[in-house]
Amino acid sequence: MTKQNGFTLIEMVVVIGIIIVLVSITVANFSEVRGQLALKRAAHQLMQDLRKAQEMAMSSAGLNGTGDCSLPVRGYGIYIDCLTDNKSYKLYADTTADTGFDCETYPPTECWEYYNPPDCIIETLFIQENGVIIKEINNTTGGGRISINFKPPNPNIKIKWLLSIADEVEIVLALESDQTKTKTVIANRIGLLQIK
Repeated sequence: MTKQNGFTLIEMVVVIGIIIVLVSITVANFSEVRGQLALKRAAHQLMQDLRKAQEMAMSSAGLNGTGDCSLPVRGYGIYIDCLTDNKSYKLYADTTADTGFDCETYPPTECWEYYNPPDCIIETLFIQENGVIIKEINNTTGGGRISINFKPPNPNIKIKWLLSIADEVEIVLALESDQTKTKTVIANRIGLLQIK
């Protein structure tokens, strides 16, 4: 009896079966992994934009934007209103004082260090990742909005609408298709930024 080299039909079917199983496992998990990566990238984008506002306050950057950009700048910040628009936020320069309801002083005096509509909007920033939204903002009294302001030269941080008992605000990003999948960007009163 002579020895013959080659594959039997059974060996070929087993190898093809193993390849099919491995490919199906990989394809089944691909969309979940892609969603997690999109969330992670969106969280890092938001954190970079917060750091950009912080750096602008330290460097006293020049202005190009919409709104009242001709007035002196008292700070820079990020304003988020996830109830109005859960896919974008504003990078602003604090150029206009508020004397309205949000000022929280009586009698009304000029209040600074947070966003109000006449302020200079340097840029409206959109979440670049498809399918990612700003789900909620925790530890606030603002009803889904927050203003994180950096005041030169240090830059001192002021988080408008932060609960008085809270030290940090949590901005929760989620997948639009599965809002149980989240990433949280945290900013605290001393300016520390982190992602959880």
